Amino acid sequence: MAARVATSVLVLLGVFAVGLCVTPTTVLTVEEQSRIKNQLSQNLPGKDLETTYYTVASLKLLNAPLRKAEEICKFVNKQVDSGKVASIFYASSVGKLLGSCQVKVENAQATLTAAINEKSDTETIRFAVGALVNLGLKVDEKATSEVLKSILKEEKEEFVPSVTNTLFAASNLAGDVSFAFDAIEDAVAQADEIAETYLQFEGGLKVTGDFITGVYKLSAHMKKAPTITEDQAIKFASYLLSRKYIQSSQDSFYLLSSLSTFAENQFQVPVIARIYSNAAISEDNKLVKVRVSNVLDKAFNKMTVTADSILDKNDEELAGKKAFSEQKDFYQLDVMSFKPSAGFYKLALSLKPGQPDKRLVGLTPPELTFKVVAKVMVQDITVSIFDKEHASQVKSTSVSYPRGLDKPLEADHHQKVAMTFALKDISSRKVMTAHQTFVRLMNTKTNQEIIFVAEPEASKVYKFDLDVGSAAKESFGSLSGDYQMDLIVGDAAIENSLLWTVGSIKLSFAASPASDKQQEKGGQFKSKPEIKHMFRQPEKRPPKTVSTAFTILVLLPLLILFVAWLKLGVNLSNFQFSIPAIVFHVGLGGVFLLMYAFWTSLNMFSTLKLLGLVGSITFLAGNSLLASLAAQSAKN
Repeated sequence: MAARVATSVLVLLGVFAVGLCVTPTTVLTVEEQSRIKNQLSQNLPGKDLETTYYTVASLKLLNAPLRKAEEICKFVNKQVDSGKVASIFYASSVGKLLGSCQVKVENAQATLTAAINEKSDTETIRFAVGALVNLGLKVDEKATSEVLKSILKEEKEEFVPSVTNTLFAASNLAGDVSFAFDAIEDAVAQADEIAETYLQFEGGLKVTGDFITGVYKLSAHMKKAPTITEDQAIKFASYLLSRKYIQSSQDSFYLLSSLSTFAENQFQVPVIARIYSNAAISEDNKLVKVRVSNVLDKAFNKMTVTADSILDKNDEELAGKKAFSEQKDFYQLDVMSFKPSAGFYKLALSLKPGQPDKRLVGLTPPELTFKVVAKVMVQDITVSIFDKEHASQVKSTSVSYPRGLDKPLEADHHQKVAMTFALKDISSRKVMTAHQTFVRLMNTKTNQEIIFVAEPEASKVYKFDLDVGSAAKESFGSLSGDYQMDLIVGDAAIENSLLWTVGSIKLSFAASPASDKQQEKGGQFKSKPEIKHMFRQPEKRPPKTVSTAFTILVLLPLLILFVAWLKLGVNLSNFQFSIPAIVFHVGLGGVFLLMYAFWTSLNMFSTLKLLGLVGSITFLAGNSLLASLAAQSAKN
């Protein structure tokens, strides 16, 4: 009883998970398939057997004609290496795909049969079995099964690629291959889930796509549904479709083979619903079009497509339970009949096939988004000028769109300028707001632009206020003159974005601008004076008597040294009159001279450059001198 209850709970959880899973929102479109086809057709016959195999197999999956069949066949027979299993597999596979190409391989039976042993890896065994089948040769099915079972049990290789190779090999064996089928569930458990949307294996497209193809190939061979849930199948399909922008023939093959498997198999076929046209919905384009297809963009006909709900950005329902009408390869619904406001809408669909088909998964697709756009007009426009101190209205002018002001207005630093207006949908006559609404004031003399944001009030009426005196310095640089007033309106849901000149206004500020150059047209864009870096001026030198006294004090020890040498006698018997000795002492004197020059005339950078040169020579000469002295001392 407890087991039955647990089983029921698991079933309910599984159904709940399938209801929540996110089905793909894209497919490999016909246009994208054509692009891949054209790209691959240029690569034939190929640079090697492997590339040729992937190219030919991909073109076959796309149902593309092979125009160079004879040339490809000759290339394959020339390139095949009868001693290598992989080479035989690629060559025999190409020959089989071409149909009329006979591939000749010497001792193929012996070479391929010998490769099926426990010392070989699963890929070699997969290629060997595949090549034997391609060439119509006998496969030792019992021995092959035992070898594959043993390798899987010992786990000598990476698990998922090993299982994948076993699935392909086992699908060509007539005996009991349940051991391979049982490994599918363990392999799926190692898939990485990303953002609750994708399932993939480490190794990316090649490993994931190859595994999916192998799973459904063995399942079809055994006539048994794979141990992959609907949710997992949809997430695998989503990952594969996310990798559809590929370049190489190998990636094309793994993508196309796996997507072809999901498009047509006996067990699980993901259904994908997507907005068919990217055009926005408007009075000129009233229909929302939805295409329902498989992953390879083959449309499903005779389906009942229902809009369960259409919600606006505030989750308020526009319509619900509305049926789409079927067209040739899509379904459509007249959304404008529900009188929607401009904006983005979420469309929740439910799909029901005309005839029951247990293979179809993802019949509750994710919410689709479409956009309704509208043409707007500006109404109820009023431009007013107020006195700040007395709050009395000086002048109020009504403006008609798109005509604008009849004559220029004037305002000084004691006044405020205000403008109110409303945006209305031309078709529905409803007041609406826009994502971006600005008022631009541009000086007619200098082309200087100052842009302000117009904010809507609760009634959706926009209001723009300008305190002329407060904004004088910060916004206008206290530059009085004539300004052109423009209204800028933009929104993703507005079909006719606006840049409308309301009129002209003369602004007078209390302070004058900092420079008359700003009043010149385009003066703010002229080049500025070059900035030259100036070093700090040297400090004033001390009086001559002070410097002379310090000089005497510095030289006094040297004078004492010379006097001592004269009194005690100087022993120069060990002085070497060699080049290193002379260079060293001259260099040492040069260093002292540099110190003096730095004190009197040179700056730090010039001194360091010269010191680097003189010091390097002095160091090398001194090193040589010390080495010769050490050698002489050792001899004595």
